[in-house]
Amino acid sequence: MKISTQASERILLIVVYIAGLVFFRYLMLLGTSNEAWVEKLPAPIINLAIAIVGTVVGAGMAFIEFRIFPRMVNLPTVLFIGLRFFIIITVVTVGIALVHQFFFVIYFDQSLGRAYIETLDFLKTGIFWSLFLYLMLFSIVLNVLKVVHHHIGPNTFINYLTGKYRIPKEEDRIFLFIDLKSSTTIAEQLGHVKYSRFLNTCFNDLTEVMKFYQAEIYQFVGDEAVLTWKTSEGRRNLQCIKLFFAFKQRLIQNQQLYMDKFGIVPEFKASIHTGFVSVAETQGQRRELVYHGDVLNTCARILELCSRFKKELLLSSSVAVWIDDTSGYTTHHLDEIKLRGKGEYTSVFEILQAVGVPH
Repeated sequence: MKISTQASERILLIVVYIAGLVFFRYLMLLGTSNEAWVEKLPAPIINLAIAIVGTVVGAGMAFIEFRIFPRMVNLPTVLFIGLRFFIIITVVTVGIALVHQFFFVIYFDQSLGRAYIETLDFLKTGIFWSLFLYLMLFSIVLNVLKVVHHHIGPNTFINYLTGKYRIPKEEDRIFLFIDLKSSTTIAEQLGHVKYSRFLNTCFNDLTEVMKFYQAEIYQFVGDEAVLTWKTSEGRRNLQCIKLFFAFKQRLIQNQQLYMDKFGIVPEFKASIHTGFVSVAETQGQRRELVYHGDVLNTCARILELCSRFKKELLLSSSVAVWIDDTSGYTTHHLDEIKLRGKGEYTSVFEILQAVGVPH
């Protein structure tokens, strides 16, 4: 599942670049290019060249986005931005030049040496600079959209664009509260700056896991993350529960990295609850989705009980009823607990993962 998801993201990026170059070809037809040698080429050849440029540049961008840039996140900001732009410029320029060289060798039957000279001359033409500037602008816009999409999740991103929650609505939702264990002790041990880097590393791991379980980020508050799903989606295949154990497994896999960088391996506790909440988009200077309802208060109270019972994941009874004999999980009823701030009793369950259950 993970491999196909990662591959689909790369393929999607390549397809987007091809689509972007198709639009550039449309602009050419409108007269943005008047290079004589281009006008002499058959339309199918130009279309093929444009498609190959999109494929090559898109593949290059996919490689640097998923392989290079993630390894640069700890660089100083100015150096990171400078290197990022330099790498993007290099990929765009080399991608265009390689395709040009390829066509002069294959279509025009030129030697490699002659094609190289023609390519150098091409880099001085108006069509190259038009294509280069178009691809740079296209890449910048895509990067901005990717960052926004990555930070708030695909569903939330679409909701912002469509204005779905300008008028408050009621929705049946699942909430997963995840909190770092021993956060005060760790913060004192690492210091503020290193502790912030530590949390960023943890939440980067969480974000990488999230995309496989269709979770949406509601908010990060200090050392706590709040994730949400529509109940119909998060309940399907117990995605809301599997996400927590997948995150735990990722932290275990990366424990040597945490030890080398921070001398600490993080552990998290979590709670899951579901029910109806109201959701609306705030209309202030900084727009965001806000959820209101007793579900969030109850989930936060259940999270507090993790420390009391020394458990890593607790469920409300509304979630525990989803667990059956075929799920690979077992639940244990802890008690009927009168939660602080509430006048009623709430059943709280511990959940255990059977050995060998896939994430």
